[in-house]
Amino acid sequence: MSFVVRFEDETTTVVEDADAYEQEGPLTTFFDRNGGGRLASSFTVRVASFRTNQIVEVRRCQSSVTSASSTTTSHRCAHAPQR
Repeated sequence: MSFVVRFEDETTTVVEDADAYEQEGPLTTFFDRNGGGRLASSFTVRVASFRTNQIVEVRRCQSSVTSASSTTTSHRCAHAPQR
């Protein structure tokens, strides 16, 4: 799973291999829980962090499987409210 992060300067970045995020002080941190349930789990890995005050939108994306008739891989993104 991944997230698309849009910033106030109109740039975007894709955070790959993250399945959760939360605010940690002035930062929003993205995590890979590695099958663990909670973010405080010993299995959790921090993937990326950004300054929360610069984030405008976070969208969760799931890469779809490339079909036999198509050579491109699409992303389906649904709005995920900021936390």
